[in-house]
Amino acid sequence: MAIGKIRNLVEFTIPGVPLALPRNRAAAKNGKIWTYMPPKARRYMETAKKLARFAMGRNKISDNPCMVWVDVYIPIPKSFSKKKRSLALDGSIFPATRPDADNYAKTALDILNGVLIKDDGQVVFLQVRKLYSDILGMDIRVSFVGEGG
Repeated sequence: MAIGKIRNLVEFTIPGVPLALPRNRAAAKNGKIWTYMPPKARRYMETAKKLARFAMGRNKISDNPCMVWVDVYIPIPKSFSKKKRSLALDGSIFPATRPDADNYAKTALDILNGVLIKDDGQVVFLQVRKLYSDILGMDIRVSFVGEGG
């Protein structure tokens, strides 16, 4: 099945240890309950959204359908032998560990919401890969499908 014409590829990298967003925390103050994002997660999201805005260039936020690819590069465990480390770097061993790939997907879509896309309901295709690497980070690619973009 054909998806349609792919246009306006936007790609950017968030360097450093990838973060799968934790749930918001809740606190009570003066009898009122409020929720907040942990400071580390908030800083990560602020930085990631700035990188996404920079990658957009002069493009405006879109309400067109889009396709999203996310590659997450996580550290190789220190316990790996040299042989296993080499296999991990070659892509022969994958990190089937937590955080789950869908948690990274949620992080990526939260980064895109309100910056590149109006709502993550516009995503018609999503691919997430977790890979071992010595260079840590998260690569996000977005391509708009169909008219406009």
